Parts: sequence; C-alpha cells; structure tokens
Amino acid sequence: MVIAMLISEKNMTVTEFKNQLLALSPSQKVSAIETLTQTLTCGSLGIKKNP
Repeated sequence: MVIAMLISEKNMTVTEFKNQLLALSPSQKVSAIETLTQTLTCGSLGIKKNP
C-alpha cells in the first residue's frame, strides 16, 4: 500500500521516489521494504566470492 501511494504519479523520477521514501515514517519504511523484497526473484545468484 505504501508503494502504491508513492507511485501514484506514473512519471515519477528515481530521485523523486527516493525523496518520498526518505520522508516515510519508520513503520511505513518497513512496509515498503517488505513489499519490495516480496517482488524480488528467488533465483538471484547473490554475491560470489572471488578466489
């Protein structure tokens, strides 16, 4: 829900989106992080250590 509120304007720039994220309360930030992490793919390779 927080993400939907932030992206109510479809032509929002990344900078505008970042500024709106920074203005959120701590609990709203948690909600936004939960929403974003749920949309990530589980098949990511992660960080590989170079020998």
